[in-house]
Amino acid sequence: MSGHHFPDEILLDILLRLPVKAISRFRCVSKSMCSLLQSPNFIQMHLNRSIENDKFSLLICINIDGESCVNSVASTSDSSLSLSDYKAVGMDYPFEYQNPLVEIISSCNGLVCLELNGSDVCIWNPSTTEFKKIQTLPDAFKESPESNPESKLRSGKAYTYGFGYDSEIGDYKLVRFERWEGVMYFSSSSIYRLGTNTWKELPAIHYDVTIGGRPGVHIDGILYFIAVQTQNHGDGFRCCLLILSFNVCDESVGEIDLPEGIVGEIGLYLSVFGGNLCLVCDIVGVRTDVWVMKDF
Repeated sequence: MSGHHFPDEILLDILLRLPVKAISRFRCVSKSMCSLLQSPNFIQMHLNRSIENDKFSLLICINIDGESCVNSVASTSDSSLSLSDYKAVGMDYPFEYQNPLVEIISSCNGLVCLELNGSDVCIWNPSTTEFKKIQTLPDAFKESPESNPESKLRSGKAYTYGFGYDSEIGDYKLVRFERWEGVMYFSSSSIYRLGTNTWKELPAIHYDVTIGGRPGVHIDGILYFIAVQTQNHGDGFRCCLLILSFNVCDESVGEIDLPEGIVGEIGLYLSVFGGNLCLVCDIVGVRTDVWVMKDF
């Protein structure tokens, strides 16, 4: 076989053209091949090529009457953009036999982070069907409802997640923010590393990151959330909406001001458009505005 060795760049180009199931089989060839095919860089390159060739599927989770289903939506045509050319196919997801209530937290490099029954979290690779259940968050890191009776008076989820990739250490991280009941706009924070299967408590922050009711949006190692805090405007303190950034690598937080003129809009949430962070303002019954943030 040594006399028929391919140059590394040619071998990589061949592997990037293979379907996921074939790649899974090639992991058994050798340790070095397995290491290459499981590396985040290769996974990201293969995902980018799939997107460029319109072979990328969209995952949609539907919850009806306490039951969940996860569908993969992809186009059956190479050129048409008609909705009639898109087909939804049901997928087997982790612990489906237990009929859990499923929520998609986020995705990164082809991996999908799921929350099951509002408590358990797992990392799932839909292409290979492999998954890993995340270790339960230590009770010491949680805000206890018993210690704060006011928590029972608040509706909605008291926590939110963000899932991303730390390129400096080559590992995936899951950050969790949980608001403190009885303390205005204050959240505890903790972070999980997939490689070590461990949680670490982070310093609390002076924001309510659960106000948007949505998980963080991941772009190039940064997670973004809609948050609220109190700010001193000279004539007193006011509640201000803003975008909170969380650096997955150094685990620091930052602020980004919202565009002028949208404070108080109904249905404010973040997404990704063309690789850029975008802010969607849904003014019910009127219109939907989309702000794309290229420089911030």
